Amino acid sequence: MKKFFVLICMVCLSMVGFSQVRMQKSDFQINPHMLETYTQAQIDQWYANDFAKLFTMNFYMSNYACVAAKLPGDNHIEMKSPDQYAHSGVVTNEEEIIRTGYINPNLYDFQQDNFRSTVYPLRTQGYYIIIPPKNQYDRVLQANLEQYIY
Repeated sequence: MKKFFVLICMVCLSMVGFSQVRMQKSDFQINPHMLETYTQAQIDQWYANDFAKLFTMNFYMSNYACVAAKLPGDNHIEMKSPDQYAHSGVVTNEEEIIRTGYINPNLYDFQQDNFRSTVYPLRTQGYYIIIPPKNQYDRVLQANLEQYIY
């Protein structure tokens, strides 16, 4: 009976060890919007020399600001519309933002609270740009980065 129990424990431990699959650098997918802000040469240099920075910038472009049709509960700060925070010369095309569900955070001075979501209501009723709390964003970023072997 003891041998059977030890065998089961060993099988379980080996399954847990193999279930934590790590991803290779070659599995990494670049957000196509990265080329709106960064050159291909910069991206290639980060890929070769500083993968963590490339991953962080890509994660920022993909996950920092999201478009939603529902508020994130009571724990949020409501700001003005996104065009109030746009860099000079940037035109906010709300129809495209709603259609694609994407907004380039590098074109705006969005603020991020440490513990609450920040909400920027679009002029189109019922749509919002939501910035996650910094502590949550950093935790998810770090957990995703740790999946890669680089």
